[in-house]
Amino acid sequence: MPDEAQSGIELFVHCAPRSDVKAKVIALYYRQSGAVHYNSLSMEPAKKGWHMAVIPADKVTGKVLQYYV
Repeated sequence: MPDEAQSGIELFVHCAPRSDVKAKVIALYYRQSGAVHYNSLSMEPAKKGWHMAVIPADKVTGKVLQYYV
């Protein structure tokens, strides 16, 4: 993920799991600054073993976005 993103624009998140990780589902959890609960998105397989999810534009607001995979 980039260090900074423009507010109000979809944010594409990519993840490359280690080759020894045999997960059936990879999920991205994220929350906006000040939020108590995390939102979740399933990460879809992409080319070359990457997984991808898109955080909706209306969720990309404020100065901080916390996330984990």
